[in-house]
Amino acid sequence: MELEDCDTVGLGNDPCPQGAPGTGFQSLVQNKTICGTIKFVAPAGSTVGVPELDAFRITLPDPDGNGQARVSLSLLAERGTADSGTTPLFVALIRSACDGLQSAALHAQVNDCQGATVQGCVPAGDWLAVVARGTFPAPETYPYNCLNGVQSYLLTAGWNDQCGSGCGTTGNCYAVHLTGGCSDASCCSAVCALQPECCSDSWDQSCVTRALAVCNPAVPANDTCAGAIPVSSGATDFALVSATPSSLAAPSDCVPAGQTLGRDVWYRLRGLQGEVAVQTCGPGNFDSALVVYDATCPTSAASAIACSNGNSLCSQNPASAVVTFDAVCGSEYLVRVAGVGSAQGGGTLTVNATLPPCLACIADLNGDFQVTGTDLTTLLSAWGASGPADINGDGVVSGADLTVMLSTWGTCP
Repeated sequence: MELEDCDTVGLGNDPCPQGAPGTGFQSLVQNKTICGTIKFVAPAGSTVGVPELDAFRITLPDPDGNGQARVSLSLLAERGTADSGTTPLFVALIRSACDGLQSAALHAQVNDCQGATVQGCVPAGDWLAVVARGTFPAPETYPYNCLNGVQSYLLTAGWNDQCGSGCGTTGNCYAVHLTGGCSDASCCSAVCALQPECCSDSWDQSCVTRALAVCNPAVPANDTCAGAIPVSSGATDFALVSATPSSLAAPSDCVPAGQTLGRDVWYRLRGLQGEVAVQTCGPGNFDSALVVYDATCPTSAASAIACSNGNSLCSQNPASAVVTFDAVCGSEYLVRVAGVGSAQGGGTLTVNATLPPCLACIADLNGDFQVTGTDLTTLLSAWGASGPADINGDGVVSGADLTVMLSTWGTCP
C-alpha cells in the first residue's frame, strides 16, 4: 500500500515537491504489486490543486557486470470517480527525483480500465517509477477532494539481468526460444530492426515468422544425403529455410495420407550403441518428420529403418517428431530431418543413447568422429583435473586416460 496522506504537497511521495528532490521513497519489491491512489493535492493554504505524482524507488542489480539491467513496469488503473469518468494514468521511469518526465527512459500509458506494460534495458542502479494522472509526459490535477473519491491503481515492477541484443550468440533464428536474439547476427539484426522485442524479450513465433520473411540464408551444407553432417549424442540446431526437398518419398506409414515430406537436411550418426532416441521437440509449432536409414544413401522409401511424424509426449509442440532405433558399434546411420508438406523453419535435433559411446570413440573429446591432436590438446589442458577428458572415469585426467586415447588414435570405426 502506498504510504501517503491526502490533500497535502511535500509530505508524501512526490519526487520533486516545490522543486526540491523528495526523500524517503518506498522501494518496490521484485514482482510484488503495490496499491496506490491518485488524489487531490494542493499547496498548504491553497485550494488550487496541482498534479499529484507518486514516486517509488527501484534498485536494479547488475550480476553480470555489464552495467545494464532489464526492467518491466505494469500499471493497472480503475475508472476513478463517477463524475470524472475514465482517467488516463501513466508510469514513467526517471533516473533522478527532479528529472523532467519527458526524459523518462521508459513509460507506459493507461487510457481506460485496461492495464499497460513496458519493459527495456537501462543502466543498473537506482531509478524512480513515477505514476501520474494524464497523458505522458504531461501530468494533470485530480479535480476532486478526498471526500469525493480517489483513483486507485496497481503498480508492479520486475527486473532481471538479460540485456544485450543477443545477436550472434545462441538460439536458432528459425526456431522459437525463450531468450532474445539468435545465432545468425545479420538475420537477427534485420529482424530486431523491425521488431525490437525479438532481441529485448524472447524469440517467439512472430520473430521466427519475421526471420523467414526477411532473412535469406545459404543452402545448408547438409542439404543432400551426400553432404550429411556427422553428429553424436547431444543437441544440434537445424534450419530448413533454404534447404531443398529430396525426391525420395517417405514411408507410407510415416506421414498422413495426401502429405509429403518437403525441405530436408541430413545428418550421419556414428559411434553410438543401444537404443537411440532422436527428436525435434522444442518450443514453437514447426511440423517436422524424422526418417532413419542405414549408412548408404537411400534410393527408395523401403530403405528406412524408422520414421516418425509426431511426438505426443512433447507438450511444447506435438507436431515435432521423435524416433527410436537400435544402434550397434561399427555401424553408421543417416537421419533425415524434414518439414511436412510446405512447413519450413528450424529447431534442435537431439540425440540420446541408452548406452555409453562405443569404446573406439570414447576418446573423441570434440565429437568430430576421429581421435587426433585436437583431442590430445584437450586432454593435456585438463591434466590432473576431472571432467570429459577423464576417459576411464577414475576421477582424474592422468596417464591412464592418455593410454586409452593413443590406443584409439585415428578415425572412429
